Amino acid sequence: YCASGNRVGGLLALKAYWLDGVEPDDALEIGRQAGLTGLESAVQELLSQPR
Repeated sequence: YCASGNRVGGLLALKAYWLDGVEPDDALEIGRQAGLTGLESAVQELLSQPR
């Protein structure tokens, strides 16, 4: 189990960006609200790539 929600937050951020068309900053905030912490830098790097 993932008590912090870190991985779930990362996946939700990436889904928001790639599938829902959300802007990178907004997608990152969605991830943070879902518990994204330690993986934030990796998610930011992925959000900087073209869709």
